[in-house]
Amino acid sequence: MLIIGQIQNPIILGENKVLTVNLTDLIVDDPDYPDGSGKDWSIEAYPGSNYTIDTDSGEVTYLYIIPTTNFKGNLLIPVRVNDGISNSNWYNLTVSVVEIPVIVSQKSFPKVYISSYLTISLANLNVQTSKNYPENFKMLVSNGNKFEIVSSTDTTAKIKIIGSLSENSRQIPLKVNDGLISSETYNFIVNVVQTPAGSKPQTFNVNFSQSTNIRRNF
Repeated sequence: MLIIGQIQNPIILGENKVLTVNLTDLIVDDPDYPDGSGKDWSIEAYPGSNYTIDTDSGEVTYLYIIPTTNFKGNLLIPVRVNDGISNSNWYNLTVSVVEIPVIVSQKSFPKVYISSYLTISLANLNVQTSKNYPENFKMLVSNGNKFEIVSSTDTTAKIKIIGSLSENSRQIPLKVNDGLISSETYNFIVNVVQTPAGSKPQTFNVNFSQSTNIRRNF
């Protein structure tokens, strides 16, 4: 029984987040791993610098790694597994703790007609990051109510507003990704207004002056 690797190397973890390490995160040279032949598999970790270890009471198939507050950098966490009889080797689980970009606000609150289109881009967002936003960032837009995603690229998304004026705004859930990790979801607000008589569907672009990077200094 030998731990020979990890599924994701390194594991990417956001700053001030807790990592759950499961048996299935490790690659073990044993045909019964992690749940075969009725073996009673468990996992443990060895204490080290810049993190603490926690487990649920009585639970041995996963554990929690809690990096020191505001720590960023690489962790090498010695872990091993047990099949109910014997221990494996110690393996240094590699974890990279990184800054999480934060969408602070949107530059404007566009007004759009029903059945018209809106193009949103990275440049429409104020993002807190130490990196050079929006260079090498991507925007991820999720489906939601009363709108459709018509098309998208790494940096833009074209949205069609549907429904009625009974709901006079839409919330477009989106994230940004800096190449390593995604932000939390931000609900981009779009105001819906009455379509002028005789007007045809239009494509609106959100107005902005320049891309804003709210610099986070360390």
